[in-house]
Amino acid sequence: MAHDPRRLASAGRAVSRLARAQLHKGRAVLQGQGTPLEARVHTARTAIKRTRALIRLVRPGLSRARARRQARRANRQLAKLARRMAPVRDAAVAITTFDRLTAGMSPDWQPFLRGFRARLGAILARRTRRFERHANLRRLRAGFERSSVRVKRWRPDGELGAATASGFEAGYARARRALARAIARDDGDAFHAWRRASKDHRHQIQLLTELGSVASERRSARSSPSAGPLPGIDDPAGGRRALPARLAILEQLDERLGREHDLTCLEAVIERQRRHFHEPKARLHVLRALEHRRRALREEARALGLQLYAHGPRTFFRTLDAVETGTGAPTEPEARGGAAEGSPDRVARVRPSDPTSSRARETSTSRARS
Repeated sequence: MAHDPRRLASAGRAVSRLARAQLHKGRAVLQGQGTPLEARVHTARTAIKRTRALIRLVRPGLSRARARRQARRANRQLAKLARRMAPVRDAAVAITTFDRLTAGMSPDWQPFLRGFRARLGAILARRTRRFERHANLRRLRAGFERSSVRVKRWRPDGELGAATASGFEAGYARARRALARAIARDDGDAFHAWRRASKDHRHQIQLLTELGSVASERRSARSSPSAGPLPGIDDPAGGRRALPARLAILEQLDERLGREHDLTCLEAVIERQRRHFHEPKARLHVLRALEHRRRALREEARALGLQLYAHGPRTFFRTLDAVETGTGAPTEPEARGGAAEGSPDRVARVRPSDPTSSRARETSTSRARS
């Protein structure tokens, strides 16, 4: 059956419209009044992340080289915008993380902790003043506007299912490889890379759900042929029911990986500002508590990751409906680090030629023995 050009064009417009809506939201929130700056920055950065996840979702399905180049440029420009807002976000999160970490500490330590907390507040105030300058906000809003125009120029020129299937599979595989590297290396950079990849996977599921609802509305509004099944959305095997359960577990994972990253960033700030800890023992006490909490978060994230990324990409798409039975807690063999289907041994074999695979197997074996 020949493709309907009007149907293909509407699919492209749906993707473009969704991307521009995210960028409009990010631009508008920077002008908000009465909302704390940290909340506005967080919302704007989230809009950027969702747009970049959408670009990665559809870029493999762009058949024209010019469209792929435009998508790459839009992605790079959005990354620059996010980096320009990062200092305010990092300073605000450092205070929140420090307060959460030290809330239950002995009163004997509080006089020493208050001095460092005041230093964190001074850093946030300085970055806030710099960020809220009129010229800086004007440049940020102009950046959002340029990105919106650039995104408008590229549109997937095929059916929604064909335009997103490759990107969705690539995003899942990327998150799975990042999990294997995080298990193997067990450091802040590897866990942060896994966090970014897994967050992309979560955003892409949410975006596919939104695109699926757009496609469903169009199919019900007219009697034209189907716009093509979306991966895991229009899956007759029940993928539509499975994805909300997967999203719930992904949100749990994102929360743990986010807190782990916040602790790593706070550790870097403490080391840079160590002279503002007038009592060295207080600094060491905070760092020990930080490492203990970070270790617990990594173990929880690892267990959730083994549950979410137990299957290879092809098996995952064939058995997507099985995710519906997930409860968010690891099975007993996974919790023990055993050789269950979602064990580190299985995850580490995502790419046999990857040098991190052997390290992942060695790490999992040593943990299982201990």
